[in-house]
Amino acid sequence: MIKIRGLVKNTEVKGREVPVLNDVTFSLPKQGLIVLTGSDRLAIKTLLRVIAGLSEFDSGEVIVNDNALVEMTEQERDLYRNTDLGIIFRDSKLRPEMTVYRCLELALNIQDWEDKKAEDTWERIHAILEAAALEEFEAMPISKLSKTGRRLVMIARALEKDPKIVLAEEPTADLEEDIAKEVMTTLKEASKTRLVIVATEEPKLASRYADHKLCAENGQFVEEKRISVGSIMPPDDLSESITVEEKRKNTRESEKILPQRYDVKARKLPVRDRIRLSGMFRKERKGLVFMVILALVAALLLVYCACFDANKTLKGYFEKYQPETLTGVVKVTDASDDDSWTKDINRGSYYLDRVETLAQETGHPLIPTVQTWATHRNRGEATNTRCDITLAAITETQQAAFPVTEGHFPENNSQIALTDYMAGELGASLGDDIMTSLGRFSVCGIISTDHAEYGLAEKLTSQRNGDFASYFLKYRYAIGVMRKEAFVSHMEYQDYLELPYVLPFGGETPAAFLNKPVSDGVVGALSLLQEDQFRVGRMPEKPNEVLVSANMAWMYDISLKMNEGEAHYSFLDIHDPDYHEYYSSYLSMAEFFPDGITVVGVYSDDVPADYLIADEIFEKICERHLDYYYFDEYLLDCTDMTDYTALLKSAEKLDIRFKEPYAEGVYYIKDTLHGALPVVWAIAGFLGIIAILILESYFRVTTRTNVDYIADLRILGVTRKDISKIFTVNALDIALTCVVLTTLLSLGVMAAFNLLFASELSERYYNVLTWTMPMTLLLVAVAVVILVMNRVIVKRKMQAVSKESV
Repeated sequence: MIKIRGLVKNTEVKGREVPVLNDVTFSLPKQGLIVLTGSDRLAIKTLLRVIAGLSEFDSGEVIVNDNALVEMTEQERDLYRNTDLGIIFRDSKLRPEMTVYRCLELALNIQDWEDKKAEDTWERIHAILEAAALEEFEAMPISKLSKTGRRLVMIARALEKDPKIVLAEEPTADLEEDIAKEVMTTLKEASKTRLVIVATEEPKLASRYADHKLCAENGQFVEEKRISVGSIMPPDDLSESITVEEKRKNTRESEKILPQRYDVKARKLPVRDRIRLSGMFRKERKGLVFMVILALVAALLLVYCACFDANKTLKGYFEKYQPETLTGVVKVTDASDDDSWTKDINRGSYYLDRVETLAQETGHPLIPTVQTWATHRNRGEATNTRCDITLAAITETQQAAFPVTEGHFPENNSQIALTDYMAGELGASLGDDIMTSLGRFSVCGIISTDHAEYGLAEKLTSQRNGDFASYFLKYRYAIGVMRKEAFVSHMEYQDYLELPYVLPFGGETPAAFLNKPVSDGVVGALSLLQEDQFRVGRMPEKPNEVLVSANMAWMYDISLKMNEGEAHYSFLDIHDPDYHEYYSSYLSMAEFFPDGITVVGVYSDDVPADYLIADEIFEKICERHLDYYYFDEYLLDCTDMTDYTALLKSAEKLDIRFKEPYAEGVYYIKDTLHGALPVVWAIAGFLGIIAILILESYFRVTTRTNVDYIADLRILGVTRKDISKIFTVNALDIALTCVVLTTLLSLGVMAAFNLLFASELSERYYNVLTWTMPMTLLLVAVAVVILVMNRVIVKRKMQAVSKESV
């Protein structure tokens, strides 16, 4: 039974309130067919929505089954629509992709009754399909049905719930006459056991089937004529004239349409239906989701670049290829240049102190090396074979790093042990002599390089190009082992020293000094000079007096200046006094001649030196040179290295970088990325904002564009909470899609980069770009943001959308 007293509802039109329902008062029986007709269509439509609990009203009272709608909570109104109401609204839209069976099943899935089974749902759906002549359309999508078919499906869905009240708005609109009659006949049969309220503009149908007829005019409803015994106005005089016998008869006849069901209860929307329905909020906005994925891929890679961990990458590489030795290189910044630049420091106490510290921290010894050339001499006769060679000066404690398979380690300064690779290059065997830039050596042993990388070295031999090939030839295979004392003895034997990058002379003013520095000079001791080699001037008598070669004297007009008297010059101290801490590629002669030098004589070019200085000063320079400058690089023995983490951490702390092609590439990437770090973060932040705006637009627009379908769910009695959960499933689906596709695309981009990088390493492959924890955290954060945004936006929009739509 429905009782309505003093119902008033106004709406605002152009700033003023217009009455829609104006003091509506009447009562409706528990069963029968009530027809609403008349010219005021807005009042009829509004009244149906008020009775359905879908529209608020300003004042009055609406009581349904002794329950006042105004006192019901939202959940109670959802329950009321679910169990007591069957609603057929003209503007309702069914999901086009759902089949007829799924559409009918949805209405029953949110209902429960005693001993309910899956077979009950199946039987009830097929019973209503048969009653509505829709059996053959069971598996057909709604989109392929005609308007008539869709209307029949909506009517069947309303009746299959066995509701106590049926609200039908224009159920026969746009239907053919014979089908319209069938529809009204069905509703008439249903009205024998329940209340059916039909709003229609067809007076003939109303007169033929109605038990009571209300006409809407100017916001009020007037009973047009009495069709059956009993009036529906006023509510206090309601009289139901249907006898008990008629009720029993009507009940038996109504069972022809559907079997009766009692004690119907509401239930939550099943998870499978949430998943199924979530698709309706996804398909319309695929482009936006695709844009989010692209933005995430870009942001992910940018964040990776900003968090690039060179040590982690190198650790994996070292563990995979197990290098026997690593060459450390200190990176420093030249503060004397306005535009700071980095340079490799491979000589000097600054370098030596740090690599020695690295060796002490990791417990692995250093092996000094020098790059030179070698020529094979067989039985004293020189051959045409010539090859660069890296000589490693080792002590007895370091011999384990070089396994000798033939012969033995050097026992004196004239012996050398070659790798089998270098012996093959030189065509040398045990007992043969080879000539290097440091002197002549006898081959006393062969060092084995018989391991997995030997084949790669052979291949690289024929290629002879690329840093990778040079590295392996120089540091892994082209090695000759000699005693450390051999370096010193051969240097002393030669009695002259070629200073690397040395700038010994310089002028401070045009009147007293040379116009440009004398460069790349070879310094020797006065003991090298023979009497017949002296040309002009006198022999040095003081520590700061020196002789120059005829070529150098001619090149810098020193002879002309000597004719005018003694030529005095000050060494240009071109570097900081603590040069060895920052500029150890250079040897400042000012350290040994603080008061400058005086050129007192010239000698012939037969002497293998450009400058001759006092023997005691030469010894000091030689000692300094041997201690800090002679060895090109130091190999860190990694033969038994098991944990590279400590090595890399120590190297990072000491600002030491390993000179190896792969490592140099990784360092280059790190420097490039970190140099652009502010720009990288700015771009990543911008893309993140774009992605958030796109997602916000997706949820907001998707909610609004699906107003009709949300309304259809509300009509069924699906709670707003369950509809929000459908959106949550949709958001979870989007989050998973974004995470999975973003991960796959990012891995694809990283794989392409790794392959490109690996192509430069000649068959040696290891990933430079690898998945990192920041990338995982970013994806998790994205998924959380999607779910939170969905929750906030949908919760805010759902109430407004629900009211607008129904």
